[in-house]
Amino acid sequence: MLTGIGAPTAWPFFKHGVAAAPASRTALGTAQGSSASTLTLAGINLALNDLLLVGTVNNNAFSASDLEVDINGNMLSQDSKESGASDLLVTINAWKATVAIVGGTITVTWTVDDPDKMALVACKVSGLLAAALQAEASVYFATTTNPDSGLTGPFALGFHWGVVGTAGRAADTLGTWQNGMTAGQRVSTVAVGVDLKEGWRFSAAAARSQILGQSNRKSIAAVVFYV
Repeated sequence: MLTGIGAPTAWPFFKHGVAAAPASRTALGTAQGSSASTLTLAGINLALNDLLLVGTVNNNAFSASDLEVDINGNMLSQDSKESGASDLLVTINAWKATVAIVGGTITVTWTVDDPDKMALVACKVSGLLAAALQAEASVYFATTTNPDSGLTGPFALGFHWGVVGTAGRAADTLGTWQNGMTAGQRVSTVAVGVDLKEGWRFSAAAARSQILGQSNRKSIAAVVFYV
């Protein structure tokens, strides 16, 4: 008989067949351009196997080949990238934490010299079994009020994460996320530059980055799907 710790039922991991805690998403913050070619977001805490997601937007697509994202020297994979001619560029970058991170710093490096036209948004997802990319989709629009990344799949129970980047500003109309996506963080550069909006959903159904009724701007909508 166990003593000193109360009844065994107070220890769920003693029970056969107890499910793991459900996966959860946590906002980590946003940042906008402050120097010629780098952007940072500090104070990031990750547990082992957390999935770190970083979305970026900038208004110089020529920097696409050299864009890099890391946290404390650990490089993120570029899981989605879409650009429009020589201007708007949106990426989604990911890292399944192989070590715990306490007070870490996300660093994004561009080959771009206009800090007022770049921004990032970050979140983490805890509890995904594999934290592995299954699919991605992205679309560029010369101008639109209704950006739409299109569908992703296959559709197993997992986590959809989407971003919409626009050549816009903070005063622009946000619009409304569709397809059951929850509106998350948003960041805009101070002057006329870029705007980045985040949406997310835990689902086995088709999800996409689709917004109705935003200001009419050049836009890129991207979505990724992890299980």
